Amino acid sequence: MRAFAVHPGAIVTDLMRSLPPEEIAAIQARLAGTTFKTTEQGAATSVWCAASAQLDGMGGVYCEDVEVATPVAADATSLTGVRPWRVRVSSTKGGLGAGGA
Repeated sequence: MRAFAVHPGAIVTDLMRSLPPEEIAAIQARLAGTTFKTTEQGAATSVWCAASAQLDGMGGVYCEDVEVATPVAADATSLTGVRPWRVRVSSTKGGLGAGGA
């Protein structure tokens, strides 16, 4: 069994229909200049991860745009690429888990 992290990209779907107009405006402002994908284009990376022989023997990689993503610096302004995870307990309400550790 293999597992992949997949980012489908920015896709306009009916999931946004229940959002208040101000939230939709905030999302559009944050994603200004982003090329939106069709539902089919967004699904392509998930299908590729599930079926591609190119990923045989691999797992635990982050994929986007039908390829394994390239690592980028944690402070990169680009909306694409893999960033290192940083967990700051001070920025989580009540810490992590039941013990707050």
